Amino acid sequence: MTGWDIKPSGVESVLSLVGLAGEDLSKSVKGYGENVEDAAPQLTRNLGLASNLQAIQKALGLHNGVRQ
Repeated sequence: MTGWDIKPSGVESVLSLVGLAGEDLSKSVKGYGENVEDAAPQLTRNLGLASNLQAIQKALGLHNGVRQ
């Protein structure tokens, strides 16, 4: 075979599938971003609580809940 055997209908079909996959990916990425934004305040609160717990343990001379 000396040339390419590309048919416009085949190219159109592949491009259509790529477009659909792109739309699905876009929706997934958008949903992920929204979930991260929703989780951020809770994560910040949890990190604050963990930081407070570490400070309390340090003040009491504890390391991982065990007196040093």
